[in-house]
Amino acid sequence: MFLRSSRLGSLRVLQHPAGNEGFLRVGRGPYASTAAYRISTFSSSACRASAAESINVPCRGNDNVVLDIHYPSAPPSAAIRSASGPASVVLYLSNGLSDTSATAAEEDAALTALRSGLPHLVVKVKYTCGERLRYPNVIHQTLAGYDWAVEHLLPRRAITRPGRSSRVGQIAVLGQHVGGSLATMLALTECRVGEPGIVAAAIHDPVLDWISLGTAAEEDEVARMRPSPDLDLATKSLLHLRRLAFAKPQAYFDPFASPILFLRSAGVTVPPPPKLLDDLEQLSLLDREDFFREQQALSAATIDPSLLSAEDEQQKPAKRMAALNFPSKALGLQLPYFQVSSNDDSCLNGQAQEFTKRLRRGVVRQRAQAVSSFGRKALLPDEMDEMDEEERLEMEAREFEAERKVQFTGSGGNGSWNVNSVIPWLKQVLE
Repeated sequence: MFLRSSRLGSLRVLQHPAGNEGFLRVGRGPYASTAAYRISTFSSSACRASAAESINVPCRGNDNVVLDIHYPSAPPSAAIRSASGPASVVLYLSNGLSDTSATAAEEDAALTALRSGLPHLVVKVKYTCGERLRYPNVIHQTLAGYDWAVEHLLPRRAITRPGRSSRVGQIAVLGQHVGGSLATMLALTECRVGEPGIVAAAIHDPVLDWISLGTAAEEDEVARMRPSPDLDLATKSLLHLRRLAFAKPQAYFDPFASPILFLRSAGVTVPPPPKLLDDLEQLSLLDREDFFREQQALSAATIDPSLLSAEDEQQKPAKRMAALNFPSKALGLQLPYFQVSSNDDSCLNGQAQEFTKRLRRGVVRQRAQAVSSFGRKALLPDEMDEMDEEERLEMEAREFEAERKVQFTGSGGNGSWNVNSVIPWLKQVLE
């Protein structure tokens, strides 16, 4: 788990550049002076052109994350203008796979659609993922951006009391690929009952399980430019990114990196550190890892009996994927609404479908726990046959609610995400 930190401070109300009502609240402190000056000098014509203000938010490890705040094209609704009423903020996480002009144009089009179709602030979280910034720092950046949005863009409660959040409001998260992975991580962990948090998540072809993309051996083959012909181009790209974004395999066995692990076990053991076969591989590893840490490890290197040979690894029995009861009642979480979409020919389609299936089971279990203080266990097929009519109708109602709350859409498109398709759904959830 990762440590969380929030920066609290007094608030000031700034005016929406397209109207007279103040609704954007930016805290006084390390970010406020620049933001206040730039926003106050923003004209309505500039709002229509770009509608973005950039905020640098510090996070762990002497790092920072950039947030681009986009105003809605139309003046906010009465609910958002109200200083004490509920407010909504939409977080958009970039895809994280590439930084090309085509990707930038696609994300600009998505932000334009969200600004035009929703009367809410849209905040783009510009995290960094790759060799320059690895996990878990990527997660720290995302959490820092989320914390800032909660503390500075949601209104304060009229009456506060100890033990309850001073903020009120709701947040929706959107993302695809790596951004979809981070959006899912946020949605599953930042949905505490009685606190402002995430109520909806729209994700497209998310990377929900870095483990199942391929073995460490396949990752090495991709790095040596000798990949298996059975691997498609998208899988090769993801394996290459996994090698850059994770210093060690253990890092992507964490549920914050592979969110499907909140719902089930990994099903495989964590691969051991790679054996260094020659001087070139040693130099390659030193180039990828922190120099001083590796020097220390190499200076104390001896024969490690924990490193199994390939033959020994093959002889080990395969572990089964076990379902996990997430969220447990003790966590006080309320699973948000999800809209999951994936292209039929995507290498991530199987992950998306499995995640949808397992999350629906979690919704059914959570609803059963709400009915009975003792909770309910998962029923076996023969036990379901023995249910009476009333129990069967109750089970069908829970399953219907789960399908309504967690929706899945498949498509045979070219891989691009049509954000316009989720805007009506977001409006309904956030109203």
